[in-house]
Amino acid sequence: MNHVIKELNAGRFGLARQKLRAEVLASIRNGISRNHFTCPGTGELLLSSAQSLLNLLPERPTEDSHEQDQVDLVMPSSSGSINPLTGEQVVVRVPVSTPGHIKVTVFNLQHEPVSVLFDSSASAGILKIPWDGKNSFGQVVASGTFLILVEGPDFKEIKRVIVRK
Repeated sequence: MNHVIKELNAGRFGLARQKLRAEVLASIRNGISRNHFTCPGTGELLLSSAQSLLNLLPERPTEDSHEQDQVDLVMPSSSGSINPLTGEQVVVRVPVSTPGHIKVTVFNLQHEPVSVLFDSSASAGILKIPWDGKNSFGQVVASGTFLILVEGPDFKEIKRVIVRK
């Protein structure tokens, strides 16, 4: 069981970790006494009480656990938007666990490509790809909502960003 918990906390199964923690919390909240759980990421049976598992799965992973295995957008402010006229940009943070081809494309809401930010092979690690709110011709895009599609060898995610002027 320890190796499964270690892998969950190390970020190999970020979504599975969230599901397992939610299941453990529901068990405790509903007063259901359980002494085994099945790991959603591996299917392995975990023989442990809910409280023991909860202690092994902290709400927030430690900084060295690298659980951030999902694409994330880093915004210049808490507004969730960028203003390219003032030099603001969004940074697309892409954790690459499996080396391979990564493509990051910005689309408008009509699903038309606006700009390809990255289209190359990448080794394992974290890619940080900035978007300054400009199209592939270097022109500032119109105000509105844009979709950022991130595709890798073992994942595909879409994030949303709002451009304001």
